[in-house]
Amino acid sequence: MNNINHSKNQLLDIVMPPAPPEAVSYTSITVISISIGLIVILGLLQLYKSNFKYRIRISRLQKELQASLITPQQAAYQLANILKSAHKTNDLKNIDAGNTKEKTAFLTQLSNYRYSSHKIELSDILNLMDDAKHWLKRRPL
Repeated sequence: MNNINHSKNQLLDIVMPPAPPEAVSYTSITVISISIGLIVILGLLQLYKSNFKYRIRISRLQKELQASLITPQQAAYQLANILKSAHKTNDLKNIDAGNTKEKTAFLTQLSNYRYSSHKIELSDILNLMDDAKHWLKRRPL
């Protein structure tokens, strides 16, 4: 009996097992990941919806022209088709943008290059393509 009384007076050397780790909540990580993914996807869709694809087409057209894969007159026809497609119209006169003098001068020059019987300078058509990129900026979304 003395042994039992003796153990009551002293601390017992018992170590409790460690507490289990807290469960990791993946809901916040999942919500953040999905949110970031949606923002990226919506940004890319907006970029695609904008005139970015038409600028790429004009840049490819410029590269083809500089590599002499197409003639300047063919490039002018393709440029007109790109602008029609970008502005969703069948007639370039229906382009709704800015100053009418600039618009008239641009369209006159484009028509002259498309229907010209003489040789067109490469630099002239490349300048016209650069101007066309500015017209794409003015395109309503």
